[in-house]
Amino acid sequence: FDYNGNYYQIMELPGGEVSARVYPNPGQDYFTLKCYENFSGADLLLHDMAGHKVIQQKITSPTMEIITTDLLPGTYIYSIQKNGKTVFSGKWVKR
Repeated sequence: FDYNGNYYQIMELPGGEVSARVYPNPGQDYFTLKCYENFSGADLLLHDMAGHKVIQQKITSPTMEIITTDLLPGTYIYSIQKNGKTVFSGKWVKR
């Protein structure tokens, strides 16, 4: 997302490297964030497709459960931001 909240890309790493993943995907009332790199102190952001930030949470451990019971079904973009830069992002679908 840019500074105006407009979606513009999902980060993909060369060679199929994965820095993090969310599961289950699709999911319902939660998803698990599993980090394969040290993202401690980074922020997990979740945006709806209109660009509205719906969740922001500090990453405190390599595996975290993110509660999504208050979200409507649909597609969301998650991103991991460290030192003000997006270092990883992807899609998550809530049923």
